[in-house]
Amino acid sequence: LNNLPIVAPALDKDPVPTDSTLTCTANGTDGDGDNLTFAYEWVESSGAVFATDTGTESTIDIATYLNSDLSEGETVTCRATANDGYQDGLSVEASVAINHQPTVTPTLDNTPVPTEGTVTCSPNGADGDGHNLSCSYEWVDGADVVFATDAGDTSTIDIPTYLGNGLAEGETVTCHVVANDGYEDGPTGEVSAQVKQRPTVSVVLDKDFALTTDSVTCTPTGADDDGHSVQYAYEWTAPSGTFSTEATIDISVWFGQDIFDGDTLTCTVTPNDGLEDGAVGLPGNHFSDRLGDRTSGQSGLWFLFQPRPSHNQIDFHSRQFMKQGHDGPRPHKLSGNFGISVNQARTFQSFH
Repeated sequence: LNNLPIVAPALDKDPVPTDSTLTCTANGTDGDGDNLTFAYEWVESSGAVFATDTGTESTIDIATYLNSDLSEGETVTCRATANDGYQDGLSVEASVAINHQPTVTPTLDNTPVPTEGTVTCSPNGADGDGHNLSCSYEWVDGADVVFATDAGDTSTIDIPTYLGNGLAEGETVTCHVVANDGYEDGPTGEVSAQVKQRPTVSVVLDKDFALTTDSVTCTPTGADDDGHSVQYAYEWTAPSGTFSTEATIDISVWFGQDIFDGDTLTCTVTPNDGLEDGAVGLPGNHFSDRLGDRTSGQSGLWFLFQPRPSHNQIDFHSRQFMKQGHDGPRPHKLSGNFGISVNQARTFQSFH
């Protein structure tokens, strides 16, 4: 009496990744020592056979059948049958689940991306099997060049580190994220944002010179290439420190307390587009020495204001100013060269 052959099929993966193969080994035995052959049926969760095979083992490529006969999360079964040359043994099955690929839907915490500070990419990963995820990141510039890589729960880059060295204002920066559930990588997710363009400002004063009773206004002209509305913050400083945060200063209010003859006054204007500050506008202004008649005891004081030039040196020759005399203001000719460098102011060389 013939003994039926026996199989104990085993699968090499559990769960089986969507991008891999799955091998079924029959593990057959025969009590009579007969040589065995094996037949295999691959069965989807509905019970339909989608592939058959013979041999010592059977291997299928999951990707070949995915989204046609098989789906992520579905159970796939190998049904194995042995034959000893006389008869088939009983069919035995082994089953595993097809892995769910992990997914990501990344987000950035700053958009547009400020030129100062950091930007963080969060993967927002999910896994249909409940597996723990690990994530890897690539930061890509507008030319699709990777300039930074990272791994972890989130990824943060410091924008000033890469600005001018992989990134530029107005350029698109992209975070690529891939999640892995311990079995396979999921599809790459990406999120992009534009690096801001900082607002710019140029600053002028409404006077070249002023009386102690005059006011002086610092007027900015700003621009923002992102189209944001620009606001301004003002700071007037003297050697004694900051004395006003208004656009216009009244000389009489501050003279003798915070500002004095010969002081260099600076009006600093900082533009802000609602997201970050831009580079400051910085015209320099100089109080000259007293132009009044020192021997007559007259108290009339006239002061020269001159915006800081954009080049290294500028000279003024034979300028006409009004000087307080005994009989009222009269023209006063200022001769000699008056230079203001970018970093310091010089007083007049001579007065006549």
